[in-house]
Amino acid sequence: MNKKTTQSPRDVWATFLNDIAVARETVGCPENGNSDAWFRGHTRSDYKLMPSLFRAFKNPNDESNWDKVFNKESDLFWEFAARARELHGVVEDDWDILFAMQHYGTPTRLLDWTESFAVALYFATLGIDESKLVKADGCQWDDKGKPVPPPCLWVLNPYRLNDDERWLAVEGAEADAVHPANLGWDQDESDYYTYGDLLCEGYMDWKWPTAIYPRQRNARIHAQRAWFTIHGDEFVPMDEIPGNERYVTQVRLPFAAVGPAKEFLKLAGINHYLLFADLESLSLHLQEKNGIITRAQAETRAKAHVERRDVVTGEK
Repeated sequence: MNKKTTQSPRDVWATFLNDIAVARETVGCPENGNSDAWFRGHTRSDYKLMPSLFRAFKNPNDESNWDKVFNKESDLFWEFAARARELHGVVEDDWDILFAMQHYGTPTRLLDWTESFAVALYFATLGIDESKLVKADGCQWDDKGKPVPPPCLWVLNPYRLNDDERWLAVEGAEADAVHPANLGWDQDESDYYTYGDLLCEGYMDWKWPTAIYPRQRNARIHAQRAWFTIHGDEFVPMDEIPGNERYVTQVRLPFAAVGPAKEFLKLAGINHYLLFADLESLSLHLQEKNGIITRAQAETRAKAHVERRDVVTGEK
């Protein structure tokens, strides 16, 4: 009779890294290829790839909610632009204001991505205490005895996502991420609409999520090596769009691999202060470094820091 073997945490971690490599190949971004993958970390693998703005509505894509979504988006944008005096004279256009909104927790139609696997892994494991609630089967359970979905990383090929004739500069050209200003191009008027102009029009003029590359003027965007996808006029999760498996895929991180993952992050120097670079983050980093609080305590406070930025989803 064969005995059931259990993989060690390091073996599970090694398997996860291999799964990431396979995922990159699946979406057309192999490690030795010319296309860079984008990553997004979630603490729960049951979260959908849905922007925080749309999560505020039960059925955002329902026709009856269309105007409500745009009205809410407009209210958020114009008041943020008016009140965020720290940005006055610093940012150049409406798109920069939108990116600042996203990184300071105001609901938008953007999704955060990063070109750094380690940054995505940090957000996927943030606040998960691997020493608690882990059973022999490698699962975690909540206070009611229900299994908790493991964290995950999403792997995206932004070029395949944008493989649409609308974004190809010339016939036969390869797809690329889009400069945000080009999203507002109006061919009939031969002019560019700003993000504010599009809000006033009441539609975005493109249908599906699009990968964009903002100028990394914001310190947090730069530190997190962040890029964005922006949803268009279809308010649906990216992972529910027909054919999404061609450009995006999910890799689950088993709870058993969370410990080795955090050791990897520590070795790589990835911490909250590096990614947020504010005084609160510095304080947490120094307290953990000097043994005043444990890593688990530091992560709990760091997660609260992140969640204050996004009261809608509680996630990055």
